[in-house]
Amino acid sequence: AVLEPVAVGGVMVSRATLHNEDEIRARDVRVGDTVMVRRAGDVIPEVVGPVLARRPPDAVPFVFPHTCPACGEAAHRESGEAAWRCGNLSCPAVRLRAISHFVSKAGLDIQGVGQKWVEQLVKSGRVQSPADLFTLKAEELLGFERMGAVLAQKFVDTLENARHTATLSRLISALGIRHVGEQTARLLAGQFRDLDELGRADAEALQALPDVGPEVAASIRNFFESPANWAQLARFREVGLWPQSSRTTSGEEGSALEKTQNGPLHGKNVLFTGSLSLPRGRAQRLAEAAGAVLAGSVNKKLDYLVVGDKAGGKLDKAQALGVAVLDEAGFRALLAAAGITLDASE
Repeated sequence: AVLEPVAVGGVMVSRATLHNEDEIRARDVRVGDTVMVRRAGDVIPEVVGPVLARRPPDAVPFVFPHTCPACGEAAHRESGEAAWRCGNLSCPAVRLRAISHFVSKAGLDIQGVGQKWVEQLVKSGRVQSPADLFTLKAEELLGFERMGAVLAQKFVDTLENARHTATLSRLISALGIRHVGEQTARLLAGQFRDLDELGRADAEALQALPDVGPEVAASIRNFFESPANWAQLARFREVGLWPQSSRTTSGEEGSALEKTQNGPLHGKNVLFTGSLSLPRGRAQRLAEAAGAVLAGSVNKKLDYLVVGDKAGGKLDKAQALGVAVLDEAGFRALLAAAGITLDASE
């Protein structure tokens, strides 16, 4: 919501969240309304509702566009979801968003290749898909604003390094498959050797994995049933971006650890809860390096729940289901049995 500036909790607010289309209707907020605003959790400004006594006679409900403003194609809203989406893969806005996600922290996490550079490259026509990034030459970049010879070479070197070090889990996350985030991408990378093998998996095989339900499985199948998506994957293979799960998923932190094929954590579904002395991300990567599959929730398929301080409800549920519970010392012992030792400082 764009507002006339108003002081809320000591902060001048001129924009506030309206959540989504359903919430706008439920709160009956209209264009031209005077509204009540608060800071949810003392942080995020949100519109509570309209002041009906001040509603002007010409105030009208806001109508969401049903066509994409970037390409003119019909937008779609799936049942049970709040968002209207453009399904046109060639839409310039969709393409830009897909490439931006691909290089983002949730994707391949390519440092130095940010939104502004992606916008310039896409606008120039030089980059039409994520794979095009890996064909860039330093001399091509010199014509862009603020891009000198040193920065251009660094830019290309960064992409080249990402091409060689990308893990399968990172690439799956970077693809932007609906309902598949970093956690699910790690799970899939632990079960399938490469994108070819994942693409051949049917819905039944996918749903056999922990935390993959019918909706997620259907989304994965829809992605791999698209000829346009397979064409994009073929381009990745052409440019040499085709990681396999036999390569360590802990490569994200530059480690040379490899998955242990016969260790006590290999193939085991592991979940962490509570506070450990190790950072959570570090502990998860060590578990993956030992061959574990990271789970997203406590269920009967979970093999180990690793608990730290203030474990909470997950511990109670795990005990009720008979799931094996490890404290940090027990987790470290299994890592050691898998041949993975931590620094003394850890």
